[in-house]
Amino acid sequence: MNSISYIIILYGAIFSFLHGIEQLTGKVKKTQLDYISSIVMLTVAIILYNHAILSTNRLLFYPNSLFFYLTSIYAIGPLNYFYYYSLINNQFQLNIKQLLHLLPALVIGFIECMYYAMPVKMKHIIINSIYAKFLNPFSIFLIIGGISFVIYQLYFLYQCIKALGSIHNNNGLYLAIFLQSINILTPLPILLWLITKKYSLYAITGYMTTFVIIVLFLLNRRFPYLFHTIADAIKKSKYERNYLSNINQKTLLKKLMYLMTTEKIFTDPDISLFELSKRLNITPHQLSQFINEHLKMRFNHFVNVYRIEEAKNILAKNPDANIISIAYHVGFNSKSTFNKLFKLYTGQTPSDYKALHKNHSC
Repeated sequence: MNSISYIIILYGAIFSFLHGIEQLTGKVKKTQLDYISSIVMLTVAIILYNHAILSTNRLLFYPNSLFFYLTSIYAIGPLNYFYYYSLINNQFQLNIKQLLHLLPALVIGFIECMYYAMPVKMKHIIINSIYAKFLNPFSIFLIIGGISFVIYQLYFLYQCIKALGSIHNNNGLYLAIFLQSINILTPLPILLWLITKKYSLYAITGYMTTFVIIVLFLLNRRFPYLFHTIADAIKKSKYERNYLSNINQKTLLKKLMYLMTTEKIFTDPDISLFELSKRLNITPHQLSQFINEHLKMRFNHFVNVYRIEEAKNILAKNPDANIISIAYHVGFNSKSTFNKLFKLYTGQTPSDYKALHKNHSC
């Protein structure tokens, strides 16, 4: 039974590792969300590998087989928080203040490095105490790390539950709540393992985590925009309080259209929700709510629509114009992003669109 548990959980670790590497590769330009998601998957892979070790008695014979287990436990909560927050807030940028969430993981990582530097005999003494006593340094750190993980997971669960009334089809949210509930329960078998020292209890945690990872992978393949839909619902639930009640929305629309059509502020590659809201003398929350509710689109989509329309106008008037120059002129930072979005919005590549209008002009 122990060998079967070891193989299943190790499979989950390898699966998570490969999925994390996959998200870092490919020709498509990566976003902050992609990088955070990849780091989350790689961290889960480390946790599952250690679960596989702890679900058997291998640690007693191979004291060096644990690999930054406690560090990963302390890191996974903040990393999940970064991912969820990036998903919900388009303008979220990691900074020093945000990275302080990872400080406990860094401290634990330093302690684990000291463990690796110990003589093998000392490691055996520590490992024997793990299996012999309920309260020992390892179990105390593990319990605190588990509590920290649950607190971070509860943040997203609360956001999902609060957003249930914001979309008509709640299936995606119910599924997210179900998977998040499983995540929150994963430390429970570990706590029971600390009390009873039964390997099978550690295996249950590994099974639960492996199940969640595989389901998330399949969902991402079948419904690639599922979590963006959930994020939109969560953002919509934040608008239950009307931030626009004291604003003349007709005047706001005129000002916004002037900035977009006359000043063409979208050609600034660094334009952001924060910068545009400053020009309109309103808060980012107010502008985000206005664009979402009245224009029925997200901020990035709103800006990109104007950029693509401007590019189409330039190509129609001057089919000989250089595509890369047009991409930079309308506000894109790379040709690949421009090509991808141009085809998404028009159904044609910029080159095809250019050739079509060149033939018409002839």
